[in-house]
Order: sequence, then structure tokens, then C-alpha cells
Amino acid sequence: MNIQGISMMVDPQQSSGNGGAGKIARDFHQLRQELFAGDLTGASQTYADLQGLLPHGTGPAAHALQAIGQALQSGDISGAQSDLRHYSWIHRHQQEVRSDIAQLSDGLSTGNLQEAQQAFAALQGLVGQRNPNGPISQALNNVGAALQNGDLSAAETAFATYMQDLKGQSQVVLDPTASMSVSA
Repeated sequence: MNIQGISMMVDPQQSSGNGGAGKIARDFHQLRQELFAGDLTGASQTYADLQGLLPHGTGPAAHALQAIGQALQSGDISGAQSDLRHYSWIHRHQQEVRSDIAQLSDGLSTGNLQEAQQAFAALQGLVGQRNPNGPISQALNNVGAALQNGDLSAAETAFATYMQDLKGQSQVVLDPTASMSVSA
């Protein structure tokens, strides 16, 4: 896989066009307003509208969205508000990770070792070592080792492996439901 292909994987909206992203962002804004105004009926309807627009994922953002729906179904407006704040945190975190991945990809594709090293450090700070012996962590460690040695070619190869592993594991970074804009 080349670096351009990796860049397309970073942000699902890049490869799928803008589609209904504007409507989704407006609906999330409306949901937020309704939840914090205590409008359970309006929030429930807006949530139902969103369900028809959003891809069905299995990552943390998708689970947070499901929690919002469950809270609304049980009439728990406070729980739905809390779940929306949690979703917003996940979304911001995923945006930061995607941004660091894009910057790392750019640094590698342009041969800018310093940019790639800085982006790697930021990315590693965000994703940490959840499973140090897992293939994703090992692939990221390989990127870091190659960058530390100044070997951009090896870093590019390791980065391609890292991205393939992420895609294969449906990790947070590539969760399509995380590409929607919302703030709480």
C-alpha cells in the first residue's frame, strides 16, 4: 500500500465525499440542544433521525451512540447528556489521532524526518501501549524504531503495516461513526 492510499484511510469522509455530513452535524447540534434543554421527545426524534444517517459501527463511538439511545428509551435525560459528553470526548480523541496519523503520513511521503518524528511522538502519546505485545503496538513500535534510526523507507513500510493492522482490527481511529462533528 502506498502512502496516498493510507491517507484516504485516515478520514472516512475523505474517501466517501461529504454526503450527509452536514445534516449529521446539524442533527448532532440539535440533539445536544434538545438534551440540555430537557426535551426528551425532541431528543428522541432527533436521535432516531441520526440512526438513519449514521453507519453502523462497532467501535467506542458507536457504543457511546447506542448508550445515548438506550438512555433516551428509558427516559434518562441526564444519562443521555452524560453519554453525549462521553461521545464528544471519544470523537475529539479520534480526531486528534487521525490528525497525527495524517501528519505522520505527510512527513513520510515528503521525506520530512523531523515532521514524521514529531507526529509519531504525538500519536504515541495519544494511543499509548494498550497491548504492548499486540500486532498494532508492535507495528507502531517498528515505525518509531525506524524513525529513530532515520530510516524513512523502513518507517514507511512499518507505517503501511500499522495502517493495515488498524484497518483489520477496526480500531478507534478508523471508526466511521467518529467522523461526525459534535460538541457538548
